[in-house]
Amino acid sequence: EEWEVVRLGEVVIKSKGIQRGPWGGSIKKEIFVPEGYAVYEQSNVISGNVTNFRYFINKDKFEELKDFEVKEGDILITAAGTLGKLIILPNKIHKGIINQALIRIRTDEDIINKIYFKYLFDLIVEQGIIDSYSHGATLKNLSSIRVLQNIKIPLPPLPTQQKIASMLSAIDQKIEAEENKKKALEDLFKTLLHNLMTAKIRVNSLEVGV
Repeated sequence: EEWEVVRLGEVVIKSKGIQRGPWGGSIKKEIFVPEGYAVYEQSNVISGNVTNFRYFINKDKFEELKDFEVKEGDILITAAGTLGKLIILPNKIHKGIINQALIRIRTDEDIINKIYFKYLFDLIVEQGIIDSYSHGATLKNLSSIRVLQNIKIPLPPLPTQQKIASMLSAIDQKIEAEENKKKALEDLFKTLLHNLMTAKIRVNSLEVGV
């Protein structure tokens, strides 16, 4: 079965399916308030942490910038400096907007599976396609959403997408589990190294399986 090849702009919703964050002076530090509507930054996407925020805006500013609002299931992509890092927003997120360094994508779920899109976009980034369209010698910047809209992507039928997404997710989970085990062993090693070298633990009192 041959897969259809389409442009990325064809798999997003019709209205503001791809939205770059507000430009210019829309978000200045003097408008920030101690609490309120969150400003989502690149650091949230890169770290995968969408519960801690540095900046907030009030309701009036949020309404003014409502075109840049985030919702559950939105895909956020970094678009300046570190390009192409991606996160799919989970349920029960903090209400807020994206800043100028992010792009928000809303896919059409009747056309493309979000998890399939994530892995496909990871591949696009790995192949250097995003970098090739960026500008800036020292700070890379993906200035035009038209670049994303025109990227060609393979589009198998939805059931095939779902199978691919499930397979890759399962492997991802195994990798994460192994990385967690490795981290735990590294922490144990550092603690043991310190305790042995400072005589807090005697060698004869240890049993280490090799």
